[in-house]
Amino acid sequence: MPGLSADLVIDYFSRRIKVMNFRGPFEVLNPFLKELADLEKMGKIIVYTPSREVHTLEACGYEKEGMITGYFAGEDCHIFSTFPEKSRKEPSFPIKEDRIIEECLNKSRFQEKKEHSRGMVTKENTLPEDYILRPADEADVPAMAALYSRGFQLYPSPLHKESYLLEAMGSGVFYLVIEKRGKIVSLASAETESSMKNAEVTDCLTIPEERGKGHIKSLILGLENELAARNFKSLYTLCRAPSPGINQAFSSLCYSYTGRLVNNCRIAEGFEDMNIWCKPLR
Repeated sequence: MPGLSADLVIDYFSRRIKVMNFRGPFEVLNPFLKELADLEKMGKIIVYTPSREVHTLEACGYEKEGMITGYFAGEDCHIFSTFPEKSRKEPSFPIKEDRIIEECLNKSRFQEKKEHSRGMVTKENTLPEDYILRPADEADVPAMAALYSRGFQLYPSPLHKESYLLEAMGSGVFYLVIEKRGKIVSLASAETESSMKNAEVTDCLTIPEERGKGHIKSLILGLENELAARNFKSLYTLCRAPSPGINQAFSSLCYSYTGRLVNNCRIAEGFEDMNIWCKPLR
């Protein structure tokens, strides 16, 4: 149909279809998406949409799972989903995941109140002695791939492949690493969308013997500083809902919880829910 277009991501690994940047009547696109999902055995269809299209998605039977604030160059993005595979609509650990969010928000409110009472309202990026935070470069790729291979046995992106990491570096993904005496012990990335002025913080990993030292928070702050200097407007992350540590890291750095994507992607032994955390950059 003239005037109808969309960018589709058909993700066979996580058995989902992502619909981005659609233009034209969604009610015309929707039957095609349902047929495609049936043909390719996709369990979930996800649509990223601006506010003006929310009623159209609702009318087509899609349900809102969350939002990414400032995603469209400052305009909010609403994430709607439908589940051709009905069983995939049911979260595996809703009580546990709700409790993690509640604890994160309670801790953040307590910490914010304590900091304000002491006149402390800024977050500083501090690392223990002997640690260095720096941008990754191509020479780091073999070590990065080895770390990801040990840390993520099953993951939506092939981070264990050096070729993938090199390609990502060349296509707008910015990596930061923390090293101790020349050895990388923690790393994270930001997948940038320059035209939209947003970035996703992702692929966070710390080796087991270095966990609990605040490395991920240091990396997140480092990414924030770099992207703010590049005039990006917003940051967000989709982090594993059953994992208390990573959710607490973002919550403690003033990210806002804005929803949960149910059975969104394959990690470890099966599909996992992903929590959305967002933060504007100033």
